[in-house]
Amino acid sequence: MAYRCTKHCDFTLDLQCATLPLKAWYKYDKHLLTLSCSDDSDPSQYYCDLCEHERNPNDWFYYCAECDNTLHSRCALGDLPFLKIGRKYRGQFAVRFAMDKP
Repeated sequence: MAYRCTKHCDFTLDLQCATLPLKAWYKYDKHLLTLSCSDDSDPSQYYCDLCEHERNPNDWFYYCAECDNTLHSRCALGDLPFLKIGRKYRGQFAVRFAMDKP
């Protein structure tokens, strides 16, 4: 599922990206991380400070300007960002439920 512009422009945004929170809290950073889509860093610096894997410069990411930390959205939010805290993971049903609730 995606959102697409109907005004003759070439803009499409998938549901997962459209529902990312603008701010995220990461337990090892003292500040809130901000959702970002552009980066002025040297291309050799396109990596995630948590998993240390390369980062695609065209993908959304979370950034802390104060600490200069950059994280993949999945690293910052986890695998199930919409799963309500206190709920138990029950396989595919929980994933479908989590993704249906923005």
